[in-house]
Amino acid sequence: MASLNRVVLVGNLTRDPELKFTTAGKPVARLGLAVNRTPYTNDQGERIEGVDFFNIVVFGRQAETAHQYLRKGSGVAIDGRLRYRSWQTDDGQKRSVVEVEAQNVQFLPRGGEQGSRRPWRAGRPVRRFCRYRCPANRGRGRLPLVRQVANRPTTVIKGVFQS
Repeated sequence: MASLNRVVLVGNLTRDPELKFTTAGKPVARLGLAVNRTPYTNDQGERIEGVDFFNIVVFGRQAETAHQYLRKGSGVAIDGRLRYRSWQTDDGQKRSVVEVEAQNVQFLPRGGEQGSRRPWRAGRPVRRFCRYRCPANRGRGRLPLVRQVANRPTTVIKGVFQS
């Protein structure tokens, strides 16, 4: 019988990422994630809303990146799988936990950050003209149409225009 273990969550961090290293030196980050439930109306006509909390574990380079750039309240999309762990404490008690082991962490804008009020415009290219001679001009003094996305290098997207 086939089986599938996949989790996709979108929410906000409940605490700053905690970065540790395994004995082999592999980075491991632990995150807390809050995900809002879809509100619904019960039989008595009351509107019910709720929040679910999840523990997320991130390994490798993504763990270091998450620790560097994410903070409490940051929006993230997590793609991963469920993992069950059990251990015994020093005083002999058995403990267990189910965590989400992230395979992909996507950073999202927070509520107060620029672009979050109009997400359909976030990351949209701004068309500008190149004001210098670049390799695409081949030294002919033409200005190519370029794409500039916030915090990313400028790239030529199509054609050249006579200056």
